[in-house]
Amino acid sequence: MATSRVFQDLISGVTDADPGAAGLTLSGPFLADLAVVASPEFIALTLDPEEVFGNAEVVHVTVHTASATTATIERGKEGTTGIAHAVGTKGIASPTAAGVSELIPVGSMTLYGGATAPANYALCDGASLDTTAYASLFAVIGYVYGGSGANFNIPDMIRRWPLGAGTTAASERSGTSNPGDNGGNINHKHTGPAHIHTMSTHSHTMNTHIHTMGTHKHEMSVHIHTISNTGPAIPGADTGSQGLFEGAGVKDQHTHTSANANAIDPGDTLFTDPGDTNTTDPGDTNTTDPGDTNSAGTGETSQNNPSYLVVNYIIKVV
Repeated sequence: MATSRVFQDLISGVTDADPGAAGLTLSGPFLADLAVVASPEFIALTLDPEEVFGNAEVVHVTVHTASATTATIERGKEGTTGIAHAVGTKGIASPTAAGVSELIPVGSMTLYGGATAPANYALCDGASLDTTAYASLFAVIGYVYGGSGANFNIPDMIRRWPLGAGTTAASERSGTSNPGDNGGNINHKHTGPAHIHTMSTHSHTMNTHIHTMGTHKHEMSVHIHTISNTGPAIPGADTGSQGLFEGAGVKDQHTHTSANANAIDPGDTLFTDPGDTNTTDPGDTNTTDPGDTNSAGTGETSQNNPSYLVVNYIIKVV
């Protein structure tokens, strides 16, 4: 693979000889700063990038030794044709579209936000490809993800998460995973036997305490108590006795009367509540928990997926 398509400082300078339209040797002092190149690697170099003497031409430097001022070139590799260049033509080593493409090796997979794959890529949807048409990709992944004979499959990442391949003894993930292995299910549930949650018998206890309210009065409106009494009169009792009702800071006068003049007790009073209930709580609730929750589990969880966002996976095919 042409790893030397990444260039240092975009080497540039001028030629000291015209390579002609078919020449395969380029010369110039600036080439001394060019990296060492040996076939099959190469560096793309543009002659006359500013088109001072005519059209620009992209050549491949295929052989260059350290500090040499000459280099072997190939022509017509980047869509341009051989051109005769005047002495002093500027040359610059710069990446081309094809060069940038080769920075990412065939078979590389990555996340992609688009709906369709860009040029030189395919969606990781398990599609079948021809082994000859996509020979470079087939050389990388073979039949690992399916296929046989003249066809092979690219990885199918639809509704799947990737898992690193290899062997490890780490306790939380010990084992071996090979490229192409798959397993698990999205939207799955964890299932176990039906069960009851049980805890030991126990009592709920709180400290002894008193329930207290602020001093208050029970108030009612002025009213008359009427009694129908057919029995004998009570000696010494008055009829039409007057009584006082105390409430909300005022005293309301009221009358106790009898339909047959038989007396009732004059001056009945209503009492006020001093505030305390005068009743203490001994502390225990007097109720014990038998231990069982009385609710049997089904042994099944809800859907067990982490939070996710759906995007495409793509693979470089050429």
